[in-house]
This record gives sequence, structure tokens and C-alpha cells, in this order.
Amino acid sequence: TSKNKYAIQRGYELPRGWRVSYNEEKDRRYAYGMATDWAYLQYGLYSITTELWNPVKDLKDFPKIKDTASRLELERALLKYQDEKYGGKYFLPWKKFRHPELGEGEIGGWLPGYRNNAWPGEPLREVCEKHWQFELYRATLLPHVVITKATAKVLYSGSGGTAQAEKKNDTFTIKKTSAGSKVKIIEVTAVIENQGKLATHVARGASLAGNREDAVWLIGDRDKIRFLQGTPFQILGVLEGTMKIPGYQAGRVSLERSTTSRRFSRRFMMRPGYPMGMMFFRRRGPDRVDQPGPRRTVKWLVAVEGNPPLKIVVTSQKGGTYVKTITY
Repeated sequence: TSKNKYAIQRGYELPRGWRVSYNEEKDRRYAYGMATDWAYLQYGLYSITTELWNPVKDLKDFPKIKDTASRLELERALLKYQDEKYGGKYFLPWKKFRHPELGEGEIGGWLPGYRNNAWPGEPLREVCEKHWQFELYRATLLPHVVITKATAKVLYSGSGGTAQAEKKNDTFTIKKTSAGSKVKIIEVTAVIENQGKLATHVARGASLAGNREDAVWLIGDRDKIRFLQGTPFQILGVLEGTMKIPGYQAGRVSLERSTTSRRFSRRFMMRPGYPMGMMFFRRRGPDRVDQPGPRRTVKWLVAVEGNPPLKIVVTSQKGGTYVKTITY
């Protein structure tokens, strides 16, 4: 049984030779840093280091060596193997050499191109075949945000007059008012999905400086569209992925901090430097769609003058941007 609590939580041990950015066995950080650490912690990137060459695993007829074998035992086995299979040409015999500044010494040993790289021939071909497939597989894990459904339902269409929408509780009442331009009241609905296997952010990714949560916009001619319900852009949070990850409990990703997640109430406030009695509205922040999982359903109620085109734009830092034009 494993004593690694992280392996127990995942449900499996990492393969031999794999190393994550945290020392799981000693339950502490490594004493040195790696680019994967920095990319993950600083930018919230999905980070992994791919070890391309392991002679014990990648050489089919390499003699079996215990996992506990010393580095010296491995070196001796490699030397013997390359002597038998490659005529010893990847390891030069040591010979005396006089350096003009450092004096007497010796040169020789493994040729730099073969010390830590796959050897020519079948080993190199098999490593390349294995890893191009692995890299392609990694690409298929990335989030991919799309708009799977977008509809526009005309609730009212005025003929030769304007309309006014009044909200009482959850009901909108549309009243015809004075004559003027033709106005339509439209309910817009969009279904947004992350069809990728991984979420659009790591657990704390959206809270890191420079990052943001996913968002969706309803775009139209600002002089001919009025938002009655739903702000022009709405915060979607972090969309989960479709892949089940061992040890991970699905649910809404918690954020340590997010300036975009605040919702401001519409209220009066005093502006410093203005005369007493001059009041201003604080602008209301964007609506937030609090729904779990990889899918979000977003709605707007808008009044439009004439027939201006409307577009829905969803944007995600990792999941990409998707645009859909809606007709009504």
C-alpha cells in the first residue's frame, strides 16, 4: 500500500520517472525551481515536463535493472549495451590531454549528443512515434468553449410606435406609448459549453494577476439597443471540463480574489470635489451566471429600434473566443 497521501487521493501512483512540481513523498516543495512551477504558480498554466528518453524503458532488449539500482550500475549496463549494439562509438576512451591554461587532464566519455538523448535507429524512431502521439493527446485535453445554442424570441413588435417594458417581480409588462420608431422587445438565450476535457482555469488560475474568468457579451448598435434585463456582458466564472479526474470533486471553482466577481448595488453616492447635493449613480457591475459544471445558460431582455444585427461573443483565456450572429 502507498504511503503517499497524494497518490491515495488520486487513486494511483505516478509512473516511474515521472515527477510533478511538488515532492509528494516528503510532502514539501523541492529545494530548486523549475519552469513548470513558475508557469503554473505565476500564470496558472497547465504545466507538465515530458521526459523524452529513459533507456531502461525505451531500449527493448536492455537488461533488466532493479528500480533501486545505483547510478553506477546503470552506467555500466549502458556502456556494455552500446559496446555490443553500436560498436562503442558513442563513448570515447579517456586519454591524456594538456590544456593550455588548466594543465594536465583527461578527455573522453560519452559524446554529448548521446549521453541523455535517444540513440539512432529503432530507439529514436520509437521515442518519436510515442511522443508525437502523446503531444497530440495533450492538445486534445485543452478547454474549448463554444456557443451550442442561440435563440432570439420577439415578445413585442411595435408598428409605428415605441414600447415600454415594466418589471414587477419576475414578470415584464409591455405597454405601447407615443408614436415614434418601430421597437421590438426580444428575449435572447444562449447556451455556452466547454467541450474540452480540462477546465478553463486551474483551481486558483482566475484569481492570479493578469487572468480573468470567462465572459459572454451581447453586442449590437449601442444607439439602438437598450438592456432591460441582463448586463451587456456577463461573468461565467470558470467552466469545468468534461473529463472525470480521479480524486477531484466536481463543483464550482472557488476564487481567492476576483475583481470582476463583485456585484455593485445601484445606489447614490457622493463624489469628492463636487458641491453638496450633486449626486451620481454608481455604475452597476456585470451580472454573474452562478451555474456549476461545463455549461452555462445566459439570458437577456433587450429593446431594439429597427433591425440592428445582434452578436453573442463568448471569450475565455484558455478556451478561446466564439462568435455567433443571431437572427430575429
